[in-house]
Amino acid sequence: MKCPKCKFVNLHGAKECDSCGVVFADIRSDRPTVNLNCPFNDHGHICGQPGSLSESTIGGGPWYCSKHWGILKGWPVKSTDAIRLSYRDRWYLENGTPVDPPKLPPKIEIPARVREPGEDVEEMPDEELA
Repeated sequence: MKCPKCKFVNLHGAKECDSCGVVFADIRSDRPTVNLNCPFNDHGHICGQPGSLSESTIGGGPWYCSKHWGILKGWPVKSTDAIRLSYRDRWYLENGTPVDPPKLPPKIEIPARVREPGEDVEEMPDEELA
């Protein structure tokens, strides 16, 4: 281990420097922990979602979620008020033709009585089994 004070190389696991005598536990501090939750504050409500975007190039913070990162950068927010059309319906509108309803297969009929949990097949009449 290299001494942070005098740069002398000590044995691995040494508690103090052999050259200057400094105690490593006194000068070594743990790395600061980085909060990876989105700190975006909207009128007192903090987002708290896991953040994935930061301006820091060395891993610092703050880390923002993708929704709030776009807001902070001034990107336009997508409006959900618009009516969503399928590609098929939009094609009909753009070409000026009337919308032709899709041709769906016929409906499958569900039997009127279905076996309940705990009922055995032998208890049901034969006409209901068909």
